[in-house]
Amino acid sequence: MVPIHFIYRKLRGIKRRISKYPDIVSKDQYQIFESLKKVPKKYFKSEYVVQKFLPERSGENFIVRECYFLGDHFYLNVESSPIPLFTTGTQIEFGPVTPPKEIVEIRNELHLDYGKIDYAICNGETVIFDVNKTVGTISDQSIGAGKVAKYLAPAIEQFLN
Repeated sequence: MVPIHFIYRKLRGIKRRISKYPDIVSKDQYQIFESLKKVPKKYFKSEYVVQKFLPERSGENFIVRECYFLGDHFYLNVESSPIPLFTTGTQIEFGPVTPPKEIVEIRNELHLDYGKIDYAICNGETVIFDVNKTVGTISDQSIGAGKVAKYLAPAIEQFLN
């Protein structure tokens, strides 16, 4: 006979896999709910961050800002999309930047020398969506990836000295 708790764990695992609200493991699984009360209880665990959706807008489009950094070098990529949650949109701005103080503060608080922080400016305030201690790209041959790498590369000397 199979112990009851074993069957329960198996059923719980199956339920989790077919759930309407799956575990979130990447940005393309982020979700927007109508209100805080509509957010499933499972997302209030320590591995998730639940925050009010405060998007940056430009006309009908949503804006996301990506601040790449290495040492004291910062590079900004700004993309727009008509979809509120997106990972790749139309690039509208890129280049070296002095980031908002909130970006520098969270980077220092997390002791990050290298990475990327996704954020928006909503009603004059910096809203941070995602902090990455590693940086990835769909294609290392993309023009954007090359520009970011070219700008950040000189900062490697800081770590060698």
